[in-house]
Amino acid sequence: LKAKDAKISQLNRDLEEKSELVDVAKRTVEEVKLRFKQMTAKFDTEKERSTGLAHELRSLKEMLLSEKDAKKKLQEDITAVQTQLGDESQIAKKYRERITTLESKVQLATQQLLLSNRLVNEKQDDVTRLNQQLTDTLTSLAAAKEISSSPTEKDNFESRLLRAKAN
Repeated sequence: LKAKDAKISQLNRDLEEKSELVDVAKRTVEEVKLRFKQMTAKFDTEKERSTGLAHELRSLKEMLLSEKDAKKKLQEDITAVQTQLGDESQIAKKYRERITTLESKVQLATQQLLLSNRLVNEKQDDVTRLNQQLTDTLTSLAAAKEISSSPTEKDNFESRLLRAKAN
């Protein structure tokens, strides 16, 4: 019985070791599968890149075959662009001249406007000062007349004074 128990214990230990080995093997298989997927994806990417490069190479070969035509067309394009650039430079020069002229006119108009504003302000100050002098004069005149005039003339004078102030 002891021998059977020992053998069963040994078999249980062996079974546990084998189970652990199976678990390790399963994890290893999963890791290998993951690496395989990654490598497959990388292979597909490289294959696509290789196909693209092959296409570009074919295109370059075709371009090399028609290099003379391309150089001739390029030279024509360069000449056309140089001509257009010269024309555009002339137009730009004319615009710069116009802008300079307009800037001068704007500066002159600005100076005139500032001067005009200053003169208007001075005239407004003069009008205000003269209105005050008129009011002061009319007030002192009214006071002088009040002393020497009758009540009817005083009312007439005050109404004229109020109309003069309103105007």
